[in-house]
Amino acid sequence: MEDLQGVQHDISVNDFLKDLYTRKIEIKVEIDSMLSHKELINREKSRIKWFGEGDRNSAFFHALMKRRKVNKGIAAL
Repeated sequence: MEDLQGVQHDISVNDFLKDLYTRKIEIKVEIDSMLSHKELINREKSRIKWFGEGDRNSAFFHALMKRRKVNKGIAAL
């Protein structure tokens, strides 16, 4: 992130140098890649938790079902 801010400052000072613009794009691609990787890790962690606690009659299971009910708008009959 600090690299990106530094490059943006240099671009504004040096009248849009092509090398700096290219570096800015590379940094943004790198950040996007890291965020995608982090999202994948979090998704895998949630699946591990679901396999461990999801089918048991636990507080986790009931909280999950309550959240799904609210999100899907299921009304009790």
